Amino acid sequence: MIHHNSVRPGEPAQIFSMLDGYTGANNFLGTGDPNVCLFDGRWRMYLGGFHRGFKNNLFEATLPPGMGPAETTDWTFTKQEGDPKSAKMLVPQPPKGAWDHYGLHEPCHVIGPVSSGDEPVRRIYYTGRASSETTGTEGQFSIGFLEWNQTGWQRHPEPIMSGRGEMRSALGPKVIYADEKWRMWFRMAPHEPAKGIPPRSQIFYSESDDGVTNWSEPTPFSEEADLISHAYVTRLEDGYCMVLTRVPNLHGEDFYPPQQILLSFSATPSGTPDDWSEPVPVLDAAGGPDWYADGFFGSSIVEINGRLEIFFTGVARHRTWLARAFERLLRLRKPPIPAPYFFSIGRMTIARGGESHP
Repeated sequence: MIHHNSVRPGEPAQIFSMLDGYTGANNFLGTGDPNVCLFDGRWRMYLGGFHRGFKNNLFEATLPPGMGPAETTDWTFTKQEGDPKSAKMLVPQPPKGAWDHYGLHEPCHVIGPVSSGDEPVRRIYYTGRASSETTGTEGQFSIGFLEWNQTGWQRHPEPIMSGRGEMRSALGPKVIYADEKWRMWFRMAPHEPAKGIPPRSQIFYSESDDGVTNWSEPTPFSEEADLISHAYVTRLEDGYCMVLTRVPNLHGEDFYPPQQILLSFSATPSGTPDDWSEPVPVLDAAGGPDWYADGFFGSSIVEINGRLEIFFTGVARHRTWLARAFERLLRLRKPPIPAPYFFSIGRMTIARGGESHP
């Protein structure tokens, strides 16, 4: 097993930025929640995007063939057929009245067992939003998935996980297929906190034989006091690694926890917290650059040649839109889109053992 004293972080690099806009894709207002995987010989990033229809959907970006995430930040969005300036939604926006009509968020790509035709099952689990409100006490979220077939991604019509009682929303599915089980770490919360509302969040674990039905009753994986909002697990050569982030401080308020990216390790893909090492921070927002000064969310992690590559959403330091616009105009740059907060997608390399960073 890897121990925390054998991992050393490198400098984060910015990939996409709401403030700077999205080169080659003019239908985005913002993106976040990068989920990176290698499939069919090519690196792919699945991410959530707030598009100009004022709803959220899922999108894909890819690296040039033969290039890896540690070598370049030159990710290119998959484009809409016949419209080279618009990124392609993975599925059409769900119909009005559907449990996820207003938004598909927080994608998690999973490769499962081989099914008919000698092809593995491919799914993208995601958070679905039933309300036009993204934050505040009125919003409600559930978890569902897309599945790949010969014609493309297909949306499963019903959610597969919902909240319980006061914690009425289920969000942030982080799913792997391991030891013949579909295993999911996700958060429950009563709401997504709006400005002035203290956050609440707790990670739960559940598992299923087929990843669709008969999910086990969720059991707590974190304490609510820890305010963990994402817990993504990946398989390593010598065990498993989990990358964790806390509820991000979107509005720059003083009652939020320290904003960090943390790592934990285990020999098995266990849903029991005691089987995992004590999480240790590998990146602090405090003292960092503007683009992630107020926190992180939506992280994922992959192992490449013995190194760990972490992808994350950074929350820019909270400032008014007018202050941002004035600053950019002074630098002869266009003002940003009007927004209450600004996100970037970034990555960082974690060297292991005796390695050093390039």
